[in-house]
Amino acid sequence: MRPDDVCGDNRGPQTHRNTPSPTMSELLISEQNGYRTLHFGSEWVQGRMRISKPAELILGYAQDMCAAMLFAPPPKHVYVAGLGVGSLPRWALANWGESLKRMEIVELRADVMALTRSAFPIPEDDERVQLTLGDAAKVITERPASSVDWMWVDCYDGRGRVGALESAEFYAAAHAALKSKGVFVANMWSSVTRYRGGLRRLRAVFGDNHIVLLPAIATENVTVIACKSPVPDLESRVMKARARALNAEYKLPFERWLKALAPVSTAL
Repeated sequence: MRPDDVCGDNRGPQTHRNTPSPTMSELLISEQNGYRTLHFGSEWVQGRMRISKPAELILGYAQDMCAAMLFAPPPKHVYVAGLGVGSLPRWALANWGESLKRMEIVELRADVMALTRSAFPIPEDDERVQLTLGDAAKVITERPASSVDWMWVDCYDGRGRVGALESAEFYAAAHAALKSKGVFVANMWSSVTRYRGGLRRLRAVFGDNHIVLLPAIATENVTVIACKSPVPDLESRVMKARARALNAEYKLPFERWLKALAPVSTAL
C-alpha cells in the first residue's frame, strides 16, 4: 500500500467507480493507461495490476517484498496475510515454478476476496493455492510448528490500520510456524507513531541480528525482513554473488537492495 501519486502514471487515476455490490461501497477501482488500481475509499493505493501482464509487480514496495530471496531460496510453503489485489501471489505462482508446493492466502474481508476474484484474479484452479476467509493473525496460530518457509504480511485498511498483525502474539506465532531457514516479510510505514513499537516487538521475538530493513525509495514504506536464522554478513562476497545471480534471474534490483539493507537497530 502506498500513495497514489508515486506509482504508475504520476497524474493518478482520472476516474473511479464503485464495485457493483452495495456491500463493497468502500472499495473503489480505477483504470488508466493499462493499469487497474484498488482503493479502500481513500486516495491510498491498496494495489495495482498491469492488465496485460497481471503477474508483473508494479508497485515498488511489492517488489521490495521479494528481497528476502537474498536470505532464503524459493519456498515450498508460503503464508500470505492479506489478499489485496493478489500481486505477490500472482508473481510467486509465475516465478517460483515447481519449487512452490503450497500458497495459503488468508483474507479478513469477504468483499475484498470477491472483488479480487473478479477484477484481479488469481488462478484458483491451481491446486497449490488455498484462499481462506479469516483472521490471518489467528489462522497462523493453528499451523504446525516449523511448517512455513515464507510469510508475506501486507494488511492495511483505508486508514492505514493493521491491528493484531503488529502484535507480539502474532509475531510469536509467526516465529513458531516458520521453518529453521524461514523468513517473515512485512510492509510497514515508517511515518506512523506505532512503527518503532512494532519493530521492538518483532525484535523481541526474532532477535537483534535476525532483522533487516529495506526502505522504499519514494515513499514511507519499509520492507521488514525477519529471518528465523541469523542474517549473514551483508558485505560478504557470497551475498554479493547471490545478489548478482538473483538480479539476472528475476530482473529485480537485488544488488541495489543488498546495498540498501540496514539492521533493525538503525530505526530504534
